Amino acid sequence: MQKALIFDFDGTLIDSAPVVCNILNEMRRERGMEKMEYDLLKKFLSLGGKEMVGFALEVEDGLDELVGEFRKRYREKKADREMLYEGALEALELLRELGWILVICTNKPRFLVEKILEELKMGDFFAFINAGGDFEYKKPHLSNIQACLEFLGEKPMAYLGDSVVDQQTAKNGGLDFYFFEGGYDDGVDRSQAAFTFQHYNELVSHLGLKK
Repeated sequence: MQKALIFDFDGTLIDSAPVVCNILNEMRRERGMEKMEYDLLKKFLSLGGKEMVGFALEVEDGLDELVGEFRKRYREKKADREMLYEGALEALELLRELGWILVICTNKPRFLVEKILEELKMGDFFAFINAGGDFEYKKPHLSNIQACLEFLGEKPMAYLGDSVVDQQTAKNGGLDFYFFEGGYDDGVDRSQAAFTFQHYNELVSHLGLKK
């Protein structure tokens, strides 16, 4: 029986926070607003476009247009390998080599996920992606993780993520939650995590992976 893992994307595999924060502060500056520090934005990075942009620009109306502008600017930023968390690529390569099925479940829009994976030459690692906009609801709604489970056809080992949303997503899917501490931790309950790691070498060791 093949083994499988489901990954969150931002804050788990890649660190997009510097790019996101720069774009949001660029939009604030154009509106005559002061720079917002990363720590204030951090807890909104896992919630999705409208919540994040609305908070950053301190508005409630016209969010569809503003989110569209934010994503347009994001699309123009080329991804590079420095976005990957240390050890993540090596772990993915080893998992693929050993025949694991890898899946992504994220609130990030599909066109941005696919763009980044293509630019990082990582698209072949993942057999399935559930992304923001695929369904009416977003994580942690059951529909998102259920799509991954239906694709896999069997229960994966765990869901890997870095946020409260990810922890709830794992719970809704009846999965163990593997907590990546190096991401955007916004108050994860560590006592409820099946496994906690700061570096992907720890994940490799935990899974007992060997070439």
